[in-house]
Amino acid sequence: MPIIYSYPTITTVTDQDLFVISKNGSSGDLQTKNIEAKDLVSYFYKIDVIQKDVTITSTQLLSLNGGGTVEVLAAPGSGKMLSILNAVINLDFNSVAYNFAAAGLSDGVDLALGTTDVQNDNGVFITNLNSAVDTYFIGDPLTPSSSTQVTPNVALNLVATSGISVSQGNSPVKMSILYREITLP
Repeated sequence: MPIIYSYPTITTVTDQDLFVISKNGSSGDLQTKNIEAKDLVSYFYKIDVIQKDVTITSTQLLSLNGGGTVEVLAAPGSGKMLSILNAVINLDFNSVAYNFAAAGLSDGVDLALGTTDVQNDNGVFITNLNSAVDTYFIGDPLTPSSSTQVTPNVALNLVATSGISVSQGNSPVKMSILYREITLP
């Protein structure tokens, strides 16, 4: 039998590193198994926060012309809802700036859960989307009021009002979103 303390010591662990564990088998006997480090995180910390990195392409952004919707996170399924914690948003400037304009509005592009606006999403103001340099912004979660209600099983979308116009631009928008997927009682 190997002497465990004689193995070399490491100082960092990656998601793919394996841990050896003993698990009760169906007949009650102990079985030696291994598990990747990344699969232990939710067990030890019971973390239910999910990080998802999403890229909105220039083609998708140009599809917002005249009003449109781009799905950012899919609806979580029946009996569940998304709770958006925040998003780091980056316009990764390429070579042609967007020319988003909103007729009669100060802004007309928004993040929304279903039909409920996600407030303080500073990264998708049209002035930020029209930037000719790399820009970074943080979008914050819903700012609830007594009338704020979010419908279960709805997607997080980038939504433009019908007054939005855009005809040029070639930069992707990269979002790193932190959220929880809540199972409803």
